[in-house]
Amino acid sequence: MKYNLIFLLLIIANNLFAQKGDWVHSNSFKYLYFTSLSVADSLNAMATANGDGGTIIKTEDGGKSWKIVFTGSGQLSNGFSNRVRSISYPTKNFAIAQFDGFNIAKTTDGGNSWSVNKFTNMTAPSSIFGWQGLISMVDEKYGYLSTAYTGPDRIFKTENGGNSWKDLICNFPTDWVNCSIKNMICLSKNKIVCIAISNKLLKYGVVSSIDGGLNWTLNSDSLFDSTITLQEFSFIDEQNGFLVGYKSDSIKKTKFPLLYKTKDGGINWEEVKRDKRLLLLRGGISRISFKDTLNGIISGTGEILNTTDGGHTWNSEYSTLNDGGDSYFVSRIKGNLGIAIATDVTTLYYQPRITEVKAEKKKEELILYPNPTSTSVKVRLQPGEEELTIRDVLGKEIKSYKGIGTITGTEEYEIDVTEIKGGIYFITIKSKGGIRVEKIEVVH
Repeated sequence: MKYNLIFLLLIIANNLFAQKGDWVHSNSFKYLYFTSLSVADSLNAMATANGDGGTIIKTEDGGKSWKIVFTGSGQLSNGFSNRVRSISYPTKNFAIAQFDGFNIAKTTDGGNSWSVNKFTNMTAPSSIFGWQGLISMVDEKYGYLSTAYTGPDRIFKTENGGNSWKDLICNFPTDWVNCSIKNMICLSKNKIVCIAISNKLLKYGVVSSIDGGLNWTLNSDSLFDSTITLQEFSFIDEQNGFLVGYKSDSIKKTKFPLLYKTKDGGINWEEVKRDKRLLLLRGGISRISFKDTLNGIISGTGEILNTTDGGHTWNSEYSTLNDGGDSYFVSRIKGNLGIAIATDVTTLYYQPRITEVKAEKKKEELILYPNPTSTSVKVRLQPGEEELTIRDVLGKEIKSYKGIGTITGTEEYEIDVTEIKGGIYFITIKSKGGIRVEKIEVVH
């Protein structure tokens, strides 16, 4: 009876600590539709929105408050000037945004003043309004811009902070020469990674260049078939990054979220084994932001989720159904701080509460994985832990293991769960120093 009472108290404590974080409403902007979010540091971020000639808003306090710093009304020409496509905000003082009609707005003083220039490298036919698709700057000098209007997308490079742009005449791989660029990130002066669609093969892929855009390689092509849609990157540094998307099932009419990671700057990708909580994102994953190799957030239609183990397990952080189920641009900016901006509605959010895991912690040091699981689970035992018990949510003992672990070093113990019915269980681990409980989900 004593141990069952302790066990139930531990379940209550575990559930309390697993509660959703708080996303707090900060500002609302009427008649705006947000199109991009870029974060310079833990305090400064900018977002773009269509409406009023194209609008740029800024926060200087980590998302607690926002103000309008630029409107394109009356300042832009030639095209759908109320549409601003994206913004890149690499440093506190420098930001550059792109608008339809080949217009580019730039600030070098943190948004207090802006200069507007015409992107003159390309002239759109009179019957077609040109627009830029994406912009990514690594610093105040170097960056890349993708354009689309007729034919394949084109990529341009700047080495002077956007004052002039060079057409790269990209040497894309065979079958990808005629492609559309859907997402782009500049990792260094000469390194760029893109999500592209082959208009010939009608499939998504990842292309990258390490020589400033002169030559391109197609990466991990066998991993992405024609049923997969790739959405967005989140890179932590030049080597480590994540990629999200979804797999379409035409029979079930369902989108299954997908998560990939790279450790070599986007050259090779591998799928991250993740739990079924990602299915909460009803429209698949649309946005992603990782602060380090373990801590990140994702959003889609239905939920904002967080992970503290590199994407293997996810917890609901905010239900977007309260706001009509919209998807969000998200960014984990520092520690437990985050920013989320709705698209279809215009309310802004910030600061979730989550438990952060140190980035230095490696996968093999995780307490319990994979979780959920259908076959087996590996438990990382600490020194002195020699007894392990699996119980259901009512406290009934399902399995017990004694005489395991070591006296000194840590050890990984694998448990077979193939004969356990699907559901939520709690693993109690005992040592002379006390008891700890870990929750596991078995799926079949």
